[in-house]
Amino acid sequence: MVDVFANDRSNLGVIQDPNLKVKPGKALQKFLDEDYTPRTDGNQHLTLSDIKALWKKVKDGVPGRKLYLHELMADSELLLPNLVIPERNPELEKRVQALRRSLAEKEYQRMVQNINVGSRFKTEDTIGYQSKKYKLAAKSRVLL
Repeated sequence: MVDVFANDRSNLGVIQDPNLKVKPGKALQKFLDEDYTPRTDGNQHLTLSDIKALWKKVKDGVPGRKLYLHELMADSELLLPNLVIPERNPELEKRVQALRRSLAEKEYQRMVQNINVGSRFKTEDTIGYQSKKYKLAAKSRVLL
């Protein structure tokens, strides 16, 4: 089988063993002990091929019992493969951080582009301007 995703760098991680495994529950283990033994290597986990063989066995029927696969597997656990996430390149991480800072700065500048700091206060409204104006008026009255 050709692995089409072997050279694909867009995924976030690599799955080492892509096979799903099933840890049998009590009912399934009892059935396996009594009627059916799919594996002889001592492994307690069942693979999908083992489940398919078990399904065929249940589908064909067991004399004297009416069995359904979903009832046997009701308390079983599905063991998903682990995802190995590779470590990021430090140079790439630095570039990403620089781009994030640049993007944040651009966003900030976009938000404050229509704010004029000089037009916040008119010079006539400041206390310093008014006090100078009154002082000048008081001095001019004294001189006259």
